[in-house]
Amino acid sequence: MNIIEGKTPETISIGADIRSLTEDVSREKLLAMKPQTNCMGKVMDTGNGIVFINLVDGVRAISHKCFDRRKPGKGDDVLFVCHRIDEDSGVAIGFISRIVKRNI
Repeated sequence: MNIIEGKTPETISIGADIRSLTEDVSREKLLAMKPQTNCMGKVMDTGNGIVFINLVDGVRAISHKCFDRRKPGKGDDVLFVCHRIDEDSGVAIGFISRIVKRNI
């Protein structure tokens, strides 16, 4: 939601909600992803066997499996393979095929 208030140049203020600006772009990119798409991403968090990833193109992803012998950690760069799209949650679901760079 973008807001512009004020009547004179000295009193004008502009406000913007960052989610309203990026939500449509991320949703378009999410819907453009196809199954078996490979994407680079960065691990944002891990917990209870679930890995949360921000992909390079701005899409959020969830992984339940990792086929690398190492366990992914926060800040690692990973190669994510999309299995399916969850439009209700706005995330890609798939697995990590390998860890490209560890965050040590």
